[in-house]
Amino acid sequence: MVFQGFPVSDPPENWKEMEKSVAQILSASGMDAEIQKTINLARGAVTVDVYAQPKKSLYGPIICECKYWNTAVPQEKVFAFSRVVGDSGASLGLLISRFGFQEGAINAARYSNIKLLSWPEFIEYIKPFWLCETTRRCLGFGQILLRYSDPLDVPTHLIGDQGRAEYKKLLSKYRGLVQLLSLLNIEVISQVEYPAMLRDGDIVCAADAFVSNYADVLAARTADQLFTFLVDTCDQAINEFDNVFNGFDLDDTPYEEVAKYADDLIEALFPEEHSSSREYGENEVSRIKFEHQNATTDLIRWIRKTVRTT
Repeated sequence: MVFQGFPVSDPPENWKEMEKSVAQILSASGMDAEIQKTINLARGAVTVDVYAQPKKSLYGPIICECKYWNTAVPQEKVFAFSRVVGDSGASLGLLISRFGFQEGAINAARYSNIKLLSWPEFIEYIKPFWLCETTRRCLGFGQILLRYSDPLDVPTHLIGDQGRAEYKKLLSKYRGLVQLLSLLNIEVISQVEYPAMLRDGDIVCAADAFVSNYADVLAARTADQLFTFLVDTCDQAINEFDNVFNGFDLDDTPYEEVAKYADDLIEALFPEEHSSSREYGENEVSRIKFEHQNATTDLIRWIRKTVRTT
């Protein structure tokens, strides 16, 4: 599968574009990235091409040097960059070159925290960080949407008949999205044990496999396209649910009150199961919602319809 996962993945055309692209990619990968940042060292201040601070990992700052040269980078540039990275307390230095590196430069970086990368190698190196950040972002949206999609977890008793009618339409409209988010959680998010394990590539394999599973029904067949689709659609869905419950306290959800309307609302999620759901006690309504026997068929139907209309 061809992986494309960043705001910019094509090789830059000049040094300014290279710096900008590196910063955009690191930002999309969960870091606060700045271009031409001045930092203080023991020997005085120095300006680095890109300075990035990871938000949610054990890694310290990352400093990037971009060399849009027509010649290979020599070893003295690696030595100089290594001093900057070491004196700044950064955990990692990425030296990105358009035209490669001399043999001396490669040897100079061999046993250091400096990585020498071409543009394609930089994309490949950052891939796990981007996947981790993007899947977590999807999961963040997903947790909100999964709560909204549970009639027993929102104050449906407060929104009146008109509000419940609109809520029921939204449950029906986004039931496929809810199922897709559940699958994302099971097939991808659960594969990520710990941020420090990213270099093992587990999340890359899991995300690629997840996309492959739905390649036949998705117009978007790459990881970035799928996750962008999920984030955008989740954002849209949450805004629509927000409008229904605007001004109401989501924590004000007494079971005795909302259970009165749950059976009718569950029908909007899985209408073909509605008749059988009455056979269960009210305490089982939430569980029934996730036991849809035709989940895959319903999901595929929803994806095909949504991809064509968005």
